[in-house]
Amino acid sequence: MSGLSRRSFAESLALAALAPMIRVQPDTIRLAQWGRAAPAGNEPAALAKALAEVIRQQYGSRLSAGDLSTITNQIQTGLDKIDQLRKVELANGDEPDFVFSAVRSPGTR
Repeated sequence: MSGLSRRSFAESLALAALAPMIRVQPDTIRLAQWGRAAPAGNEPAALAKALAEVIRQQYGSRLSAGDLSTITNQIQTGLDKIDQLRKVELANGDEPDFVFSAVRSPGTR
């Protein structure tokens, strides 16, 4: 996640959304690299396997072995992205991209 800013992330999302309107193939647009999926050859961690086992216990009759493998890999990818997010340093003064306020300012509708 080195070097990723909110601006570059938002720009890549906007470009991807606008691709059909400007008649450009989405795969030709260079998007910001904000995380890589775990390579297919890596063995999922114990936590990913345990969470997949919970899913197998509940939905196993409707899932094939390939489905469970895909789910396990997706869980591992999510856990890897969570680890990447936790590594981002935030200062006390960092604010979110926007601030929600339930109270309307005077003069606004």
